[in-house]
Amino acid sequence: NNGKVEGVEFVKCELGEPDLSGRPRPVEIACSEYVAPADTVIMALGQKLDKDISSYLGSFVQMEKGRIKFDKDTLVTSDHRVYLAGDISSGGGTVAQAVGDGKKAALNIDKNLG
Repeated sequence: NNGKVEGVEFVKCELGEPDLSGRPRPVEIACSEYVAPADTVIMALGQKLDKDISSYLGSFVQMEKGRIKFDKDTLVTSDHRVYLAGDISSGGGTVAQAVGDGKKAALNIDKNLG
């Protein structure tokens, strides 16, 4: 709506047949699309903050030496609505670590929402 974000569209997946490496591939589940409301979306690509994103985030979360300050136990920043997960919080790691961080952040978000 006028170029303003209103939500993020997701589609549910399930694991399909293994590929040549032996890993099951994700397969979209038909008619499982849904939209989660959002007014801000930050694309998480790479391990460093882009200067524009750093400036934007610095307007509402505390920064230190170009990094976002956050609680390592809960992954919450100085703004209780903003959590970190993955490479931006760990400085770089495995996909499994990023997924674990995402789960940890999600559990803390759920806990804080009551």
